[in-house]
Amino acid sequence: MRPSEINDTERLHPLGNCLTPVDQVELGEVNRSPQIQENLKADIPRDKQQTNCLCKLLKNHKKKLISAGVIIVLLSLAVILLSMLLPGAPESVTTATPPTTTTKAVFPCDDNTISNNHVQFLNNNNVICDGSDLILQFRNESFSTDFNKDWVSYVEGFGDMEEKGYWLGLETTHRITTQWECDLKLELTVGGENKVALYKNVKIGSGDTNYKFSYEEFQCIKDWWGGENMAAANGSQFSTKDKDHDDSDDTSLASDRSGGWWHTVKSETNLNGEYQSTDMKKRVYWGGLDDYFIQGSKIKIINCN
Repeated sequence: MRPSEINDTERLHPLGNCLTPVDQVELGEVNRSPQIQENLKADIPRDKQQTNCLCKLLKNHKKKLISAGVIIVLLSLAVILLSMLLPGAPESVTTATPPTTTTKAVFPCDDNTISNNHVQFLNNNNVICDGSDLILQFRNESFSTDFNKDWVSYVEGFGDMEEKGYWLGLETTHRITTQWECDLKLELTVGGENKVALYKNVKIGSGDTNYKFSYEEFQCIKDWWGGENMAAANGSQFSTKDKDHDDSDDTSLASDRSGGWWHTVKSETNLNGEYQSTDMKKRVYWGGLDDYFIQGSKIKIINCN
């Protein structure tokens, strides 16, 4: 076969030299000369390797198309995953939160050995420490400080140790008894002797509860002559002459008795009453004793941890 004739055939058919000589004859893509056809048939053994050229070519293209499709699908999945993990979609991102450590605040009277020492505490409110104890209320034998004050005064606190009368303040007391577990120590001077009782795990509620008073247990500590006394006030709210939160339906006990306190109908205590008032209901009293016998009082917050 002459090269020029084969080249003409390759140029005439779009599949080029992938066609075998027999294919070229059958497709009629070569010259119709009988001599050329005879020559092509004679050259069939020489071109055996081209017999499957077209099939191989199609198979190769098919494999490439399948590979390209797989790559496209994988790329699409990768784009979707990246879009979910990028900052634009924070709902699908989980961030590990590092463990937090909390340091409990130091009680304001810890390691304090100076009696009646003033300490700045809780928004710069003054608190007074008696050794390691914190003073909630103090009245000495003169009872010169007026305790018949309004609601705001009892919430914020008033007086000073030098003024012979002091009230820490309900809000500060609430924060302290919320932040720590504390006991309430009551010291009364009766007939020149110190009488001591303890109320365990005392809590003063928030302003929303009108500074409700509660405790878990009562203990006699030193020469205590009476009983529990504050049992009737356990769970009661604080009342003043301008804020009535007692359990009486008929009258304001704070106005009737004088002084802010956890007043109840069955109350047996009022250490914030009017000293030696001519009206017996308004006097300072504790249990069966009034201020003819009680020469002073001190209420402390202790054992806070």
